[in-house]
Amino acid sequence: MTTLGLSVSVTFSAVELARQASKRDSIANYQTGMALFEGFFGNASAASRSAIAALDLSKVRDVKYGVALALALAGDSTRSQALAGDLEKEYPEDTAVRFGYLPTLRARIALNRGEPSKAIEILQSAASYELGTPPCSANGFFGIFYPIYVRGEAFLAAHKGAEAARDF
Repeated sequence: MTTLGLSVSVTFSAVELARQASKRDSIANYQTGMALFEGFFGNASAASRSAIAALDLSKVRDVKYGVALALALAGDSTRSQALAGDLEKEYPEDTAVRFGYLPTLRARIALNRGEPSKAIEILQSAASYELGTPPCSANGFFGIFYPIYVRGEAFLAAHKGAEAARDF
């Protein structure tokens, strides 16, 4: 079995265990992880389906972030932007939201709009925090190094291969 297959299998098992225990937030977190996985691998329709399913289960902070990023990766900037706005209103003092989640989302949306220089600029506010472990990594096993990865994507889109290689 490939690493990809094993990761998906473990995630499905985690979702099933959470479902048996009636843990909606846990199910949503794992579902969000699957949505992101699909998004990073370019499976836009599967990413969107999993993201919406996760959001139907729970609207906690980390699920909203993961769903917003999965939707942005799937090209749905409108819904991603709306969720980013919700996060900004609901968690104005939250360090992870202000300096990790929102810059990552806004940068990914800027990339969707063909604005790599803007994405790079937006991610400057995340630089001091990007090597930390965001809360979503403990709850849903996603989120680590996303600002760095998105900045790498932005450098690639801006035809700055050396800078992208540094981030990747």
